[in-house]
Amino acid sequence: VSDENPIVRASAAKLIVKNFLEEGYSLLKWAINYDDSAVVLKTLYDLFKGVNDHSINKLKKALEKRLSSIYGVIPDEALFFLDLELSVSFFNINYLRIYSSNSVNGVIKGNYMMCAIKKGHIVALNLSNWGLNKLPESIGSLSKLRHLILKNNNINTVPESTGLLRHLRTLDLSDCKINSLPDSLINLHMLKTVFLCRNYNLEDIPRSILLMAKKDFFRKYIWEGVHLNEAFVLGLLEILTGSKLKKLKMDQFIKYRDKACHYKTNDRGNVIGIYIFHSQLSNLTIIPEQISTLT
Repeated sequence: VSDENPIVRASAAKLIVKNFLEEGYSLLKWAINYDDSAVVLKTLYDLFKGVNDHSINKLKKALEKRLSSIYGVIPDEALFFLDLELSVSFFNINYLRIYSSNSVNGVIKGNYMMCAIKKGHIVALNLSNWGLNKLPESIGSLSKLRHLILKNNNINTVPESTGLLRHLRTLDLSDCKINSLPDSLINLHMLKTVFLCRNYNLEDIPRSILLMAKKDFFRKYIWEGVHLNEAFVLGLLEILTGSKLKKLKMDQFIKYRDKACHYKTNDRGNVIGIYIFHSQLSNLTIIPEQISTLT
């Protein structure tokens, strides 16, 4: 476990755990306390996972404590940073120290801040423009995460475990390559804002998005007087465009030359007009077939 190559050290640790645990216990303890390689630490974590052994449990607790001290968050959330370090070449503990903050607004607005950490929990995470091909499954361990911003990445979906983020309020998947989303997103009852605009790979609207539009996003339009059976279409368009549709009066004209996102209704609350326009960006990349239900 003292070789210069982390892959060799990880292989040695695996051999010790499986065949020479008693003889190599002190070596494993040394690796847990002093090895800085994400490869080695992740290998040890995977080796210890699900093993019911007193010696292994002691090592596992020591490893969790080390990971928590490295990344500054609780052990379960430290695993996410560990997975991220293994999948993104430029991310490491030094990067985290520079680009983490306790300001949620700084992260949401994209002022170069990667994440906001409060009381050992990641509460806001902005991985926009990271070139991500996929998001680690361990994202689901971020139990207090409220804002997840993943703009302009190569991801075509998010992990099933994203549905465990029960405190999530914002999910921004703009400018990605989304072609499907898991049904587990239906469990995100606190979600207030979803951005799915400019995903040109999206051919069919994911079931989870349809259900969210029907369950949560339609309410604000009902409050504005839209008929119950038609409000969810506006909620769906809000998700697909990334903008809330603002109501116009019958005699009111479009006010904005470069950008418009409006609707009109008749006296009975039926939608009689939808106006979506952007002079520079084509926010709406798919016309939902549900729009045909507007009578």
